[in-house]
Amino acid sequence: MGEASTSMTDARAGDERGRRATGRASNARMGSGRWRHGARTALGALASASVTMFSGGSAMMAVLTVGGATTYVLDVSESAEGALGTIWLTAACACGTLGANGSWIGATSFASSVGLFVANTASLVTFCLWCTMHFRWIVIEHPGTAAACERALFALCPPVTGAVLTWAFASTSAGAEGAAFYGVVVCLIAHRLFLFPIESGCALAATDGQAKTERRRSILTEDDAKISTVVTLTLPVLAYLWTTIDILFESIDHAFACIALVTIPVLYLIGTGTRRSLWWWRRAQEPEMKKTEMFVLLLALMGFAVSLEGTLVFGEFGEYIELPAPLKYIMVAVSVNCALVVFVVCNTNSIGEMVPLSAVQVVLAVATTTAICAMGAPIWMLPVPVAGSRAFMKYHYEDGSPTDYGTFAVSCVGCFVWFLAKNFWSLDVEVGSIHITSLCYAVLALAVMALGLPFALSTKSFSHTGVGSLVVGYVVALAVVEQILVQVTHEDGSLIYPPYLVISTSVCGVLASKSLVISGRMSRKFGWMVQSSSAAKLSMLFVHGPMEMFSVLIVVLTISAPHILVHRTKSLSAGDCINYCVILVVSLLFARFAMFEIIFEITGHRPTDATLFGGLLLITGASLARLSTHHNFRDDDIGRRFLVMIIFFGCFLVTFRPPMPWKGEVGMWYDAAHVPDSEEDDARLYGIRKGKHHGWPSWLLMLAALTAMFSVSSPRKQTKAVSTIRIIFGAVCGGSVGLYMALEYFAEQWALDVFLFMACALVGVFLSFAYTPSATSSRWLPYVYTAYVCALSCAFVTQTGGSTVEEREQRLDGKYGVISVFAGASLQIAFALKFQVYSSLESTRQRQRRRSRASPFLPATGRSRPEYFRGVASRNEHRELKVRSLAWMPIIGNIATLTSFAACVVLADELTGASIFSVFVLAPILLLLHQDSVMFPTLDEHQRYAPPMAVIVGKLCYDGVLAVLAGPNKVHVLTASASKLPWMMVNATSLFLASMSSMNLIHYLATSVRTSGMTLVLTAPLAVVPPFLSKLSAVRALSAVSVLALVLQDFLQRRAKIAGLKYL
Repeated sequence: MGEASTSMTDARAGDERGRRATGRASNARMGSGRWRHGARTALGALASASVTMFSGGSAMMAVLTVGGATTYVLDVSESAEGALGTIWLTAACACGTLGANGSWIGATSFASSVGLFVANTASLVTFCLWCTMHFRWIVIEHPGTAAACERALFALCPPVTGAVLTWAFASTSAGAEGAAFYGVVVCLIAHRLFLFPIESGCALAATDGQAKTERRRSILTEDDAKISTVVTLTLPVLAYLWTTIDILFESIDHAFACIALVTIPVLYLIGTGTRRSLWWWRRAQEPEMKKTEMFVLLLALMGFAVSLEGTLVFGEFGEYIELPAPLKYIMVAVSVNCALVVFVVCNTNSIGEMVPLSAVQVVLAVATTTAICAMGAPIWMLPVPVAGSRAFMKYHYEDGSPTDYGTFAVSCVGCFVWFLAKNFWSLDVEVGSIHITSLCYAVLALAVMALGLPFALSTKSFSHTGVGSLVVGYVVALAVVEQILVQVTHEDGSLIYPPYLVISTSVCGVLASKSLVISGRMSRKFGWMVQSSSAAKLSMLFVHGPMEMFSVLIVVLTISAPHILVHRTKSLSAGDCINYCVILVVSLLFARFAMFEIIFEITGHRPTDATLFGGLLLITGASLARLSTHHNFRDDDIGRRFLVMIIFFGCFLVTFRPPMPWKGEVGMWYDAAHVPDSEEDDARLYGIRKGKHHGWPSWLLMLAALTAMFSVSSPRKQTKAVSTIRIIFGAVCGGSVGLYMALEYFAEQWALDVFLFMACALVGVFLSFAYTPSATSSRWLPYVYTAYVCALSCAFVTQTGGSTVEEREQRLDGKYGVISVFAGASLQIAFALKFQVYSSLESTRQRQRRRSRASPFLPATGRSRPEYFRGVASRNEHRELKVRSLAWMPIIGNIATLTSFAACVVLADELTGASIFSVFVLAPILLLLHQDSVMFPTLDEHQRYAPPMAVIVGKLCYDGVLAVLAGPNKVHVLTASASKLPWMMVNATSLFLASMSSMNLIHYLATSVRTSGMTLVLTAPLAVVPPFLSKLSAVRALSAVSVLALVLQDFLQRRAKIAGLKYL
């Protein structure tokens, strides 16, 4: 029994160690981890980073694409430090491209350009911090670093997001002046998300023995929150002052705008409670604090009142104020200030205890009476607002009689009818497509409905159906009126009904409907209809007709139906799903004109048939994705494949816009105002040269994508029939890509086309069975790779020779084209083999981790143990691969990696003019190398970084030697021999000195034998001297690499020493 219990205990301990080892392996990958604020910070970091990325142009996108691909490769290979370093290096390169050709360069002044560059750079920094926090090993193994990154992210996000988005608004139709007011909204939201007291999200779950205060510590310090709050909330007014500095004193409107931008943040801080919004402020005694808050609140209210008065008097509403100059200022000031007093008193619940109700009624009556008098109302109209003000306060704070509310409603309607009759009703003009009289009737009906809805909601006599019908009717009527007004402009081109009003009413409609559904005053069905109508009316910012907006409403209702009526989809059948698909497709076809206008407004040109049809497929696929997760269809592989095919097809049509079998013309599907664009073959879209195919070969890419999807997602049980089908699909996939490249990028030669088709077809088959192998694929895949190399070699041979100069140049371009195809295909093969070998050996590595944890010897000896023990793990891996008949994979993977690297070097020398910096971009390819039994017996830990480092140093030394042998560009003395020899000796010595520290690092990475500290100290000055002795760019670059290598080697050796001391 004792032995049994001991063995069970040991087994449980081994399982626990295995789970910990597996957890450490997964912690190296990028993911959400244990950090709780990923979604919150994404709102700020990703929003600003998206603006920055799209403002950098094509160069920025190219850098981000290369960096993202490299990060993915390193992340899959579980090179955690490399993936993290690549993210930051990509951001640094993106900053360089942004500084060279970003859209911020078009700023009006040098100071503005510098400020925008700093803001966009900080945006990339926040994005990198956000990515850093998603590495689980950072949060778990380095909690101090994680806490510092989290602190910096929360401190930087509010001002950076506000600055970048304000600049984005200023670059659009909002203008510099309107952008400040959009920016103040962004800054207030960012302050609420990041600068309120928030607990740290990267702290691990505390045990019972840990202090609770450690778990509940705040992210920001008081100083951080203070500085970030001040910068964030003063940013809009500073941006407004800076953008209008030249015209600031030409109009008094700018002064009122500045006052509003100052007072709105102050009112926000006090309104949300200073204990939370200003938690970093060292508070005095409570009575004194209250007095200070009240004093600041009064000042802010006075300032806001002044800005509102100025906007009313000197803005567009000033034409409706008919009193003479001195008197209208007084009347408007009295009205605004009295209204604000009533608002403050009601909002602070001071009526009854501190302020009598009669006094509030008097003040509100004064506010309404002076307002209507300022607009030129006759004497007999004055009792109307007085009676309405008294009835409203009495209804709200006393008995709530329907008579009081009726009096208030009649008063409001009477005043509104008088205003419409005085200013608009008698005009003989057309607003949009209707007469202004009809529009006045519609607006009056909206006012009556708006006054009737609160009364209907406050009484219990109306049923849920009645309330829902009233709300839906009101939203629909509001959308119709807004659609008419939003199309009308002033004489200066500004909109009568600005877009922010449409957005505000839509947001209010969604929030109000949710509140009514939660409170039980409206059913879920009507809430769904109200929310869909509120969301659909946003389309009026892009479409121009009521029918188009109605078609968008139909689409929104159809798409959102499964999400709202989820309780009815429990017994969903295949027939119901088919019916839903038919209804969805019909609704999208009905909304084709709306889709046309939305795409036209976004892109600035008419969409093509492919864009419209692709958009229809994308929306259909995205809508059906919800149904694919239903429990009735979780095992439906055919339906899932069909759904993925629809999405793939839509993405392909939208991206490549190939010619369609039909041509859109006026008829059944289109009208005269919605005729799709027809694009001819364009070099920007379909290739380097314009061929005679008119873009039709791009359909080969679609065929390749579809066959690749079916080949990769084949059933797990690999029978002979399934393997045969996968071979056919893989060959068609690769052959389609090869034929596309042959037709679009190469001169027409039937032999070249055949060999490219064969080579790419073989690559397709190889990749298909490399990712998802069959029972016998490991036997014949090496022959497939050999055939692929032979086919591309034959393609290269076909490009030799040439009788004329033009033909020889054409053949030379063909050679480089074949080399580029070889480089790309070999890289894909290398990555596939790297991924497959790593996946095959994952279980072996987990067992090795468990054994190393239980071993008393291996952790103690570490990197200094004998060579025999250091090769044990690699020999075990080689043995296991040989047992699985996969021993060829590391060898062929290394061959593919090295040959693709060589091909990329050849292409880089041709494209960049033999630039010395191209090797820094190409060297990470060698991270795909494997440890095999032929070329690289061991590539563990830091050894995998030795080949890239060696290639960088070797390439720089090679370029330096060539430059030294070429001699100086100018002869400074009489004889050439007297001038070259000293120059060559100095530069050769500089090259030797610059390479010493780099060689030491390569030796340390490859052999794990540390360099003595004295050697590092003595070689450190040697790496700094060469830039002062030599002007060769290769020598200077090698010197910089040596300095970095010296610092890195010292860091690695110190870390290894500290780890050993901790173990001892």
